[in-house]
Amino acid sequence: MPKGNAVVFTFLLRALAAQGIQVAATTARTRCRIPLHRLLTANIFGCVAVDYSYAFTSYLDESFDMKSVGLFAVGGLIAQGPPLFELARKWEALCETNGIAYFKASACERGKQPFQKFVRVEGSPTLEEQKRLDQISEQFIRLVLADKNIQCHGITIDQREFYETVKNRATKAVLTSTPYRLAYDLAMIQCAWMMKSLREDLTKTSAFGTQIKNPHVSFVCDEHEQHSELAAQAYSGLKTGNAEAAQFMASYSYENEKCVPVLQAADAIVYIVRRSSKVEMAIHSGAFPPAFKLLADNHQMGIIRHVGKENLKNIVKRQKPGQPYDLSDIMEEVFNDDIKFNSLSN
Repeated sequence: MPKGNAVVFTFLLRALAAQGIQVAATTARTRCRIPLHRLLTANIFGCVAVDYSYAFTSYLDESFDMKSVGLFAVGGLIAQGPPLFELARKWEALCETNGIAYFKASACERGKQPFQKFVRVEGSPTLEEQKRLDQISEQFIRLVLADKNIQCHGITIDQREFYETVKNRATKAVLTSTPYRLAYDLAMIQCAWMMKSLREDLTKTSAFGTQIKNPHVSFVCDEHEQHSELAAQAYSGLKTGNAEAAQFMASYSYENEKCVPVLQAADAIVYIVRRSSKVEMAIHSGAFPPAFKLLADNHQMGIIRHVGKENLKNIVKRQKPGQPYDLSDIMEEVFNDDIKFNSLSN
């Protein structure tokens, strides 16, 4: 793996069992309490490409811990049109069944906002009320589980290490004052890497001399009061600064998650990404969220990457203030057959 890669650890779970690529995970943090029998192989995107257009869409949202500690996560799901259409249709119907205007994972867990109706005291569910809220949340996650053509992914940044790093004025000029832009850029380059991996696999496995067109991914992100106004410009800059990734990156847009069912699904996934990553990194001492196990066992949690202090420093070394992030190292990653956990070179 190239030096200075913006990845501290990667763990991949087996995705699809048909004509996929074999990948392996490499980590600088050798502790990993995810049972290795769940980390056997990763046949990613084998059946996802259901037609010859190979046009994908990734819906992205963020989830973060408060008070500048814990993790800042960006992630969601990626698929082609038909599975996403069906997910949106079923998601909206399930909202109607439960009598809620929209789904938000953190609100469901705490009995707040549209889920206030299920608790006596908003934000303080009893054990019985919590059980009911957990059942509702699982109903929505099972809509994602219903179609293995939908794959989940995420990026996490250690907030404590990020905010310690940007105390330096020169570093802050590169990374900005929050992890928001870096996390979204990493998540989008990660999707471009997925498309590159898919293209290479399709080239190897195509039958009857079929000409493989370049797979590409469009992005739909949750709108943000502070960042959305400049998001299109930032996306254009990201493509300009990452030429290899750019050939796999199509359009960018943002929407209000309360109005877009698949963005609500992305919110649910990135919430799981953040919580499960906190357990894996020993930031939180609890068990892995049940929803994570459901997605992992169904081979739909494709990839989660984590960025820590040393990786932030490596990014800063390569950048000048105001420039788009150069994340080209991600595009050069090559994963082999067996899952392994090794230290990265410094």
